[in-house]
Amino acid sequence: MKNYMQHLKERAISAYPPKTSRRWSICIVAAVIVGLVLGHFGQVNLAEFIIDFALLCGIDLLGVTFAKHGVNIILAYILAAALCFAVSVLLTFYIMSSNNL
Repeated sequence: MKNYMQHLKERAISAYPPKTSRRWSICIVAAVIVGLVLGHFGQVNLAEFIIDFALLCGIDLLGVTFAKHGVNIILAYILAAALCFAVSVLLTFYIMSSNNL
């Protein structure tokens, strides 16, 4: 079991070299900003879709980042999912309150 977990960690870490990780981070931040702008212009459904998709990509990137720094890979993905869920809830309420929904 330990060898399998190590294999998963190595595969996950090799999926995002530093330059690719930086590009994904920029795309995720840009998608969240675009989603917030669309939310302010009344396109709430599209904004929520874009933000949720960006945060789902962010879960994978955060999980790999946590795993690179020595956290157990399963715990890393649970922590990443919890962080992205919290951000998603906050952004959802922000967009809904800015549109008086």
